Amino acid sequence: MAEQPPPYHAQFPQHCELQVLKHCPVDSRYRLLRVHPAYSQQECYFDMGGLSGSIWDFIKWNQINPNEGYEEFQVTAFTNYLRSLFAQMKSAGMNQIELSFSQLCDLDAYSEGNFSKISVNDAIAILLQQMITSDVHFPSGVDILNLITTTANQLNMKVALSFGGENASPADFVIVGPGDTPEGQAAKLSQFMQKYGIASVDFDVEGINAAALSNEMGAAAFFLTLNDQLSSMGKTSTLTIQGSLTQTVWGSTHQGDDPKTFNGPLKPLFYDQNDQPIFYKLFSGLNLMMYDNGSKYYLDAKIFPDDILIPDWCIEDWLTIIEPVHAGLVHIGFQDATKYQLNSSSASGHIYDEPNDPTDPLAVKSTDPSGVAGAKIFLQIQRQLIEDGYTAPLGAPFWWPNYDPSRYAPGPSNQAQFISQPMIDFYSTLQNLEICR
Repeated sequence: MAEQPPPYHAQFPQHCELQVLKHCPVDSRYRLLRVHPAYSQQECYFDMGGLSGSIWDFIKWNQINPNEGYEEFQVTAFTNYLRSLFAQMKSAGMNQIELSFSQLCDLDAYSEGNFSKISVNDAIAILLQQMITSDVHFPSGVDILNLITTTANQLNMKVALSFGGENASPADFVIVGPGDTPEGQAAKLSQFMQKYGIASVDFDVEGINAAALSNEMGAAAFFLTLNDQLSSMGKTSTLTIQGSLTQTVWGSTHQGDDPKTFNGPLKPLFYDQNDQPIFYKLFSGLNLMMYDNGSKYYLDAKIFPDDILIPDWCIEDWLTIIEPVHAGLVHIGFQDATKYQLNSSSASGHIYDEPNDPTDPLAVKSTDPSGVAGAKIFLQIQRQLIEDGYTAPLGAPFWWPNYDPSRYAPGPSNQAQFISQPMIDFYSTLQNLEICR
């Protein structure tokens, strides 16, 4: 068999800063800057609905009495699958897995362990419900969610629980039901996270659910209390939203950067009634989905002359809202589906092979693998921010994988098949390239 070429990321030298220095002479307009250490710490979403469909691969059929159906959940096989999954993620530079999706309306079900009445959009609750209602025998004390978190923590991988998502409905964003309080609901969630060793919680708010959450009584109080409780426990909470300012915070009446003119549905999570910034009090991170559900990415550091989306997706405008000192709270999202090396993938119109300078190690080439190109774009964004006077670096980017049931099914010897080559290339490039200006 012919010898296979090394993966693209293996072509970078271990001491890549020496390679970059060759392209950063003293009289060049590029200057060597260190990559922020957090950029080698990444997170990736993991669709629990996909795992739910594959869980039957770990259930043994009753060979003695076939009419009695399934017999036993194979704990060892499932644990080996998880170990393989987390080992692959760690080798690619990731340190946190986002289990998606739960729903806020099911908080009581999670805290009480009663999954008889749950949202049809709650993939995690449905999986836990299957454990209770199916005829599968689970060994005493075995809990699928606990197996996931325990195995992850043993391998120094953090686990986050994500609520909401694209398929969620406004009814799924009910936080405070009859007899409940924002503070009480926050306590239920933080206690559940403590019980299962969950390090972070994410709230993915998309489409019409932004208005639903905005109209939810006590939402800000819930997030404020939860963030305070989690901070005291060494845990975090993030808000994940579309990167469009108009559809989230600005709204249709905004005038420049004046918050008094904003009427976007999520403004109450970013400003108080006196129009003072409050996001950093409610959450410890903001995940911006700078892509669509197809193959386009919407991403600019600032307004460029070639922009056709001025200025709806500009990172610098988001930093004005968050406040520049809190830039580390902002995490930019990338995805499998986008070919970042193609100029046609940029929905904003700004092309990241500019400046088309062979001495610039961050200039995107059409021959770059997608993940490599995505990492270069992210580092160009950070470099532009530095040039524009922003001193605090952005937070680490996150990754959204393509949904394919085969990615969640165990391969030979229960090996995971989840990690894509674009993920590997993206993270490896972030670890090996330096930012120059």
